[in-house]
Amino acid sequence: MTREPTYEELQKRVETLERELEERQRIDDEHNVRLRELETVFQNAPDAFVTLDTSHRVLDWNEGAKRIFGYSAEEAIGRDLDDLISREDVAEEARDFTQRVFAGETVTSAESVRYTRDGSPIYVLFSGAPIYRQNELQRIVAVYTDMTARKQAERDLEQNARKYRAIFENTGTATEIIEEDGTISMVNAEFEEMSGYSKEEIEGKISFMPFIANPGDVEKILSYHWRRRSGDTSVPRKYETDIIDRNGNIKNTYITADLIPGTKQTVVSLLDVTRYRELQASYKQERDYLDQILEFSPDGIAIVNKHGEFVRFNRMAAELFGYTFEEIQGRRAFDFYANREEMERMLQTLRSQGSVLNYEIDFLRKDGQRLPCSVSISLLRDRRGRPTGSTSIIRDLRPWKEMLQELREQQEKFRGIATSALDAVIMMDNQGRITFWNNAAEKIFGYASDEALYQDLHELIAPERYLETYRKNLPEFQRSGTGPIIDQAIEITALHKDGTELPVELSLSTLKLGNAFHSVGIVRDISSRKKMEEKLQNMANTDQLTGAYNRYKFLEYLNYEINRVKRNNAPLSLVMFDIDHFKRINDTHGHGTGDETLKELVRITGESLRDVDILTRWGGEEFIVLTPDTDKLSASVLAERLRRTVEEHDFPGVGSVTISLGIVQYAGNEAAEDLINRVDERMYLAKRSGRNRAK
Repeated sequence: MTREPTYEELQKRVETLERELEERQRIDDEHNVRLRELETVFQNAPDAFVTLDTSHRVLDWNEGAKRIFGYSAEEAIGRDLDDLISREDVAEEARDFTQRVFAGETVTSAESVRYTRDGSPIYVLFSGAPIYRQNELQRIVAVYTDMTARKQAERDLEQNARKYRAIFENTGTATEIIEEDGTISMVNAEFEEMSGYSKEEIEGKISFMPFIANPGDVEKILSYHWRRRSGDTSVPRKYETDIIDRNGNIKNTYITADLIPGTKQTVVSLLDVTRYRELQASYKQERDYLDQILEFSPDGIAIVNKHGEFVRFNRMAAELFGYTFEEIQGRRAFDFYANREEMERMLQTLRSQGSVLNYEIDFLRKDGQRLPCSVSISLLRDRRGRPTGSTSIIRDLRPWKEMLQELREQQEKFRGIATSALDAVIMMDNQGRITFWNNAAEKIFGYASDEALYQDLHELIAPERYLETYRKNLPEFQRSGTGPIIDQAIEITALHKDGTELPVELSLSTLKLGNAFHSVGIVRDISSRKKMEEKLQNMANTDQLTGAYNRYKFLEYLNYEINRVKRNNAPLSLVMFDIDHFKRINDTHGHGTGDETLKELVRITGESLRDVDILTRWGGEEFIVLTPDTDKLSASVLAERLRRTVEEHDFPGVGSVTISLGIVQYAGNEAAEDLINRVDERMYLAKRSGRNRAK
């Protein structure tokens, strides 16, 4: 017979059952709290968190997925994921990712393209992992990070790199960049031509010192190099020295050297002034270092209790702050903020709104460094809605800050180079409108930057005669970036603001920005050079004292006229004359007066000649007049007119002067030398016959 339990036994059983019930309730409460914590992380993450069943249909869809792809949870749940965010061009790749995860593989950090609700493509970083229960696949979780902004930043960096390289390569001046240790790290094509070495032989391999030809300049220029780095503002930016090229040729060079702001590098422009003394040193150029690609790592996730103490801290968050998980667990989150006032402002927003999204704030790492981050925080609440803590998603902003700073530095470097250039640097869009106009362009063409920008370049500075050709070639440039003057240096005429024309040297290259072709032009004013060339040409053809043609030019004209006579059977005559008693003038009045007498003689006799007649100083006080299409009789008339003109003229400081003249006509098949000898004999016959006459 079974014994009935006593009252005390029943009471103990009831107490045991109550304790078991309380323990189960406690476990359930802890489980629910963890579920809410994870749900809060899931819903408030800036990335898209999606879970799929084994049929590839959406089970969970957080707010990050809504922000990135544009579908609400109600629209997404239950649908095939690829139908939502894939298109034909990525369907096979997307299906491959999910099949790999379904097969038990964890996929991490795979870059790809997906599509938003409105059909716009976005770059994403995909990670996925399977979820098992009792060794049976239940679902998979997929995480998508929006990479569109990063990709755009990379494209911006690439465009800037091409732009700055195009400027560097088209300066028209030899340019180098020198590192702190004196090594040449970058040169352009003009430096290759000037030095005789290729870029491969120079860059990173040769110091600038071997190019200095004068031993006495080596110590001085090396001193400039180091003093410039110590902040000595008295170091000259511009100086001259001799440069020796690969073949041992010495080139007198005008050098401009400057430190690149924020670096220990020097940009040096070298202008060979051996041939172009009238030119100034060309502008400095620098190279753009775009060698950083931003690296993104998974976000840090931290959960704190209502006292601000860390209760959960993932591996990446620990790495961001420089601590191990054991070192940071139990510490207060408030201790990690760099600015207490900024932290209080953020917490005030958190208390009033219940969350903050992408709030930019600085933290302090273990090593004391400031860590700029973007933080999204959501409050955790219990069943009664009371705050029990918060969850924070922390994203490292250092790579983005560095990229923005680098972009600003590149822009400042480009402005500095172009602004200090001695040649005009002009950039145009694909419509021919001016988008950049430096100080040198203002000086050369007379237009201020605000007058020139966004104006049609050719209508602004091109003479009218060039406009039709420009309009004809513009469509081909817009289509292919090519044209008859692209990638070459040419000499043309440009128009100044005051309407005057000036000769310039133009180097034009193409730059593709986005889908449009732009152009970069380097323009150099060559007015001084042209004047020098004209002067040299004049010196080669004329007598420097009197301005009459010299013997070399006379023989050139004489041979030409003799050949013409042979073709056309036209007459040709020479008149040679000599000042009578010229030695007496020099002895009596001095050689200075004698020189002035020769110049005055050329002036008055030249006024009696035709435009086609060639007056030449043959030597000393002897002159020859070449008279095309003139027979001996007509030449005799000319000779007599010249004789009277001289005889009747009052020469300053001398008074009366006479000349003796010889006249001959080309006899046909006669050498030029024989013809000159004959007229010389006729002139001396006039002298022997009493002077002041023509024979």
